[in-house]
Amino acid sequence: MTQLRLGQITHFLRRSKFILLATALLIGLCTFTFHFNLLSPSVLHAFEGQMSTEQAFVDLQGDPNKYTFMALLTPPSSENDPYFNATRVLVHRLKHHPVTKSKYPIHIMVVRGVDEWKIRRLEADGASIIMVDPISPSNMVVDVESMDHDVSKRYEHMFTKLRIFEQTQFDKLCVVDSDILILKNIDDIFDTPYQGKPRTPVKTEQRRYKDPKDDSEHYFEENFEEYGASIDDFYPYLLAAVSDRGEHHMIPPEPIGSFNAGMMLIRPSIEQFKRLLKIGAYPYKYENAHMMEQSLLNLAYEEHGWFPWTRVDPYYNGVWCSPDEYHHLKTAHGKFWNIGSSEFAPVYLAEWFRAYGEMLAFHQYQTN
Repeated sequence: MTQLRLGQITHFLRRSKFILLATALLIGLCTFTFHFNLLSPSVLHAFEGQMSTEQAFVDLQGDPNKYTFMALLTPPSSENDPYFNATRVLVHRLKHHPVTKSKYPIHIMVVRGVDEWKIRRLEADGASIIMVDPISPSNMVVDVESMDHDVSKRYEHMFTKLRIFEQTQFDKLCVVDSDILILKNIDDIFDTPYQGKPRTPVKTEQRRYKDPKDDSEHYFEENFEEYGASIDDFYPYLLAAVSDRGEHHMIPPEPIGSFNAGMMLIRPSIEQFKRLLKIGAYPYKYENAHMMEQSLLNLAYEEHGWFPWTRVDPYYNGVWCSPDEYHHLKTAHGKFWNIGSSEFAPVYLAEWFRAYGEMLAFHQYQTN
């Protein structure tokens, strides 16, 4: 009788173990399937076809051989063109500096009209060049008068930055403004994964704007028919950035609903590029283009919309950097070549001129 009971207990334990194992496998399979289904139909199709681990990585992350950093160089707004010098510092930091150099290439998107000698110099420094035509406000905006700014030399090329979305030869592209000084290696920003389709946005959570015709208020809504593509053509997508912040902020900075466009990680997409041009035609929908392309992008990738932006470590982009956060920052963002400016702490001015001197010395040594 005792042996019979022991046999029954043993059988029960074995059966329970099998049930627990089967349940765990089922939960894991459901979770895995849900995660990939959230990304895109193409990813789910690959899963159903017993996709390889390598293919799963590509669907989530793209091909690392197609990652790059990118900056924009426009014709100068002043005779000495400080942005050209800053672009050279950026290239040196990403290509040659022992602490900050990247394993990924650096491309400069050059607007036609930039001096040829500057292009040759950047190539000699180690950058690859992509020539692009400008996107001027007068070519994109229906009513230029509705913009907050006069279309002066300072602002006439800022919408050209949207051409980063045309660069579909890359799977991930980290755009870095020339006035960003790289302080630490930032290759790990490329680990940020693609994003899939979110839940259907709630209309009343969308941003509101006033129609200048009658001053009526409206919620922003996407019009995929106007974009000329189905909604699924836009996924997976990616726009990762750092929360924008003011001069006096906490350490670490408190997260807010808008991002700074000085550094962004994106997945290039012709569909997204066309979408941005359509939305950008009406500045009254995005703060009258107060911050030009940054205002537009913050509407197009609004956190409660169809394409919510992805937050990354706030120290990837040190906007309004204070002395107390110097050792935390991966980059410092500012026009630090303005040596007489009281806007920035001396430590950042000194750091920029040290980087500039290192760049000049490096290439002088290379030449000799």
